[in-house]
Amino acid sequence: MTEAELDEPKLRAMLEARGLRLRPEDAAATLATASFLLRAAELVRKARA
Repeated sequence: MTEAELDEPKLRAMLEARGLRLRPEDAAATLATASFLLRAAELVRKARA
């Protein structure tokens, strides 16, 4: 998954599949953190290539 593919419904589904619940008041911050981590992972992969 890339940062561009991530949105709140997908993030919510991934968390719920692991038995976690995304509270509405935490959705924006959690999505921002997930986007940051995905972008960082993309940069690391590019740097290693």
